[in-house]
Amino acid sequence: MNDQAITDLAFNVFGQPIVVRASAQPATWHTRLIDLMGPYNAPAPAHASEIIGVEQVADATPWHVTYDKYTNMLVDEDHLVQHLEWRIFTIGVLQSVAALSVHAGAATRAGGALLLPGLSGTGKTTLSLALASQGWQVLTDDVSLLDVVADEIIVQPCARCCHLAPDALGQLMAKHIALNGPFGDLPEYFRPAELGQPGPVRWIVAPSYAPDAELGLTRLTQAETAALLIGAGLRQTSRTLREQWAAAIKLACQAPGYRLSFPSLNAGLAALAEVTGEPLP
Repeated sequence: MNDQAITDLAFNVFGQPIVVRASAQPATWHTRLIDLMGPYNAPAPAHASEIIGVEQVADATPWHVTYDKYTNMLVDEDHLVQHLEWRIFTIGVLQSVAALSVHAGAATRAGGALLLPGLSGTGKTTLSLALASQGWQVLTDDVSLLDVVADEIIVQPCARCCHLAPDALGQLMAKHIALNGPFGDLPEYFRPAELGQPGPVRWIVAPSYAPDAELGLTRLTQAETAALLIGAGLRQTSRTLREQWAAAIKLACQAPGYRLSFPSLNAGLAALAEVTGEPLP
C-alpha cells in the first residue's frame, strides 16, 4: 500500500490503541466503521497495539484484511465492517489488563451487579437488555471485564454494539427497552440508550434459553462457579491462566453462582428476580 495514499482510522478499546490502515480515498466502509465503533473512536496514537491493513482488490473476494501476519479475504462490505469491529474488540480484550474477561452480560441495580456468563445463543443478550424493564441499568451484553477494586471484583461497562436477531429485537421493543441504532448500516447492531456505572458482582447466573426448556434454577458450588467463569473466559495475553483462575475463584467466593434454563423471556426475568431478591413490579 502506497504510504502517500493511506489513511488511519484509530480506536481505543479497553486502553488499547488500534489502527485500521487503508486507502485514503473516501469509502463508505470508513463511515460505517466509525459509526459502529461509536465511543471507541480515538485520535491517531503515537504507537498502536495493532495495525490492521485493509486493501480492495479486483478479485472474487475483493476485501483483504491483514493482521498478525495473516490475510483474511472477505466477500463484501458488510462482512468487512463486521470483521473489523470483531478484530478491534478482540485485540482490546486480548491485551486488556483486567483481572478477568468473560463472555457475559451484566446489569447493575442498587450498587450490585448481576453477571450472566455464557456463549452465543444462550439468551444472555436479550436477558441483559430486558433487565432495564425491571429497573436495572445495563452494563454489557457480551464482553465483561472484571477488575479488583477495594478487594472486591467489579464489572465494567462495555459499549460494544449488541447483535440482535429480529425476534429478540421485537421482544425488547414490546418491553419498551430504549435502544439506539442500528449502527454501521447493519440492521442487527444496537446499543442501550444508557449504560450503568461499574459495580461489584453480587450474583452470577449462567442462562440457557430454549423454547421447549423446563424452567430450572440450580445453585452451583464455588468450584463449579469458578469453572463456569473460566469456561466462559475470553483469552488474555496479559494474564496467565493461573492469574485468571485466581480471579475466578475470588469472584466465586464473592458471589453465589447458578445455572438457569428458561423457555421465555418473562420466565427468565422472573427467575432472575428470585435470585436477586428483587420482586417484579
